Amino acid sequence: MQSRLNPGSHFMWLDDQPGRREQVRQGNILVAPVLQQGFEQVPDGLIHDWIGASFIPNTTLEQFHAVIDNYDQYQQIYRPTVVASHTISRAAGADSYAMRLLHKSSFLAWAVDTQDRVQTFTVDENRAYAVSQSLSIREIRNYGKPDEYELSPGEGDGLIWRLCSISRYEQRDGGVYVELEVIALTRDIPGSLRWLVAPIAAKMSRNSLLISLSQTRAAVCSKKPTLALAQSRASSRQHPL
Repeated sequence: MQSRLNPGSHFMWLDDQPGRREQVRQGNILVAPVLQQGFEQVPDGLIHDWIGASFIPNTTLEQFHAVIDNYDQYQQIYRPTVVASHTISRAAGADSYAMRLLHKSSFLAWAVDTQDRVQTFTVDENRAYAVSQSLSIREIRNYGKPDEYELSPGEGDGLIWRLCSISRYEQRDGGVYVELEVIALTRDIPGSLRWLVAPIAAKMSRNSLLISLSQTRAAVCSKKPTLALAQSRASSRQHPL
């Protein structure tokens, strides 16, 4: 992130390659692996690194943050992946919140409780970025069953050991460009199965990022009339006729 703040560098990944910004502005959501295969092997684990971008028209950074900083609403915005969410604490530029994440398929129902800390930084009146990092991830064993219980951090199947994300926001062209890079640490895939499992993991990473950006855009767009009304009422109170 620091390198993108240096003079002469592109703040947005969208500008690293000609045509990306235009595609996104037309309504497309771009998702790509940052690493060549989408992941890098480390001892006993894999680091997955993916990035995506979208454009939210007819909105401002203020309207965008009014939605994205409301952690209590994540369970509505990002369902069915987020089944519960709440704010833990707020401080100047740094918030903490908790979520319960669920991955459900025909052969697997897997859930974790996470506690995350997000720091938001303002670059100028039109640009900002945020860095989010997991403070705790606890797998839930037997999710949805009467004997459901929570494991200690570091125990379990290791489908997610750690999570980190870098988000960049730019108000431009009559809306807000949003970039989200997600970095996850998971248990390694045995070499004999990597040819089979790696494409599935890549597809899940791509789809989860695509869905997250789509849900963010939908949430901001659906809230804009309410936000505009609230801002209008606030302006009327501050500047009575």
